[in-house]
Amino acid sequence: MRRDVYDLLHAILGILYSVLVFAVITDSIKDVVGRPCPNFFYRCFPDGIEAFQPNGDVNCHGDPKVVKEGYKSFPVDIPHVGSFAGLAFLSWYLCGKVKAFDRRGHAAKLCIVLLPLLFAALVGISWIDDYWHHWIDVFTGSLIGWFNVTIQC
Repeated sequence: MRRDVYDLLHAILGILYSVLVFAVITDSIKDVVGRPCPNFFYRCFPDGIEAFQPNGDVNCHGDPKVVKEGYKSFPVDIPHVGSFAGLAFLSWYLCGKVKAFDRRGHAAKLCIVLLPLLFAALVGISWIDDYWHHWIDVFTGSLIGWFNVTIQC
């Protein structure tokens, strides 16, 4: 019983650590790159009416906080695909617990290991489908999360 509690504690700490490292990496890249989101037009012009200055500069009349957040699309961060880091860790953890690669060839073990990665992919696809992020933003965030966890394990 005591060993199981320590094992659970180490698993939770591993997930939290992987998500924390993922957040630091993606936020650092976001501040440097600053690519606009696909829905940036409606962040800048919430009523749908474009406004330009005579010299051609854009005159955004949306909420400044919402407009500023619209410049941080690349790569996707914690609430969106940051779950990929946690779910990738869970996948590796389950891989070790169910002994997925013990040469016995059980497909059910592989399904258990791949299930968290499927959920992570569905989260990423939902943000592409809702026009919050470009597909390359989600793909890059997923790769950063995967490599972050793989290096830790």
